[in-house]
Amino acid sequence: MNRFLAMALTTLFTTSAFAGATNAIFECVSGSGRTTLTASVPGDFAEHSVTLTIDGKVAEYFDTIEQTPPYLSIRNSDVAVTGDMQKKDYSFLITQQESPSAVLLSFTAIPKSIKVKSVSGGERGSLRAIIQGVDPRDKSLVTKPIEVKCTYEYTI
Repeated sequence: MNRFLAMALTTLFTTSAFAGATNAIFECVSGSGRTTLTASVPGDFAEHSVTLTIDGKVAEYFDTIEQTPPYLSIRNSDVAVTGDMQKKDYSFLITQQESPSAVLLSFTAIPKSIKVKSVSGGERGSLRAIIQGVDPRDKSLVTKPIEVKCTYEYTI
């Protein structure tokens, strides 16, 4: 009985520690201003929303849940996040839905550029990143690597 209670309490405290966590939010722009990226990528769950705009043409990648019944999941892509901002090693990949080998967009932070500080309930910072992916101006092409400057926020 004591063993069960200990396991139950451990599970309760472990899961509640993440309650209310949100996605990491990025707002990015290239030096020329022609390319922007806005991203909400997983902090602790799989929903994501990423918008890449180049010369006014838009590519949107998402996995969301409708906020009204029947609460369906609507998605056109998957996301994989690796690394940790605090360790100056962060990237994410947007892939075709259910096809992780078909990369639609990659985002790789430049380690030396990552500046993160702890704030009440999370962290905030700035960084530069290299993005590359399907070109929204012509979806049959892949962009050259584009350097962007980003703000970053993650709160619980």
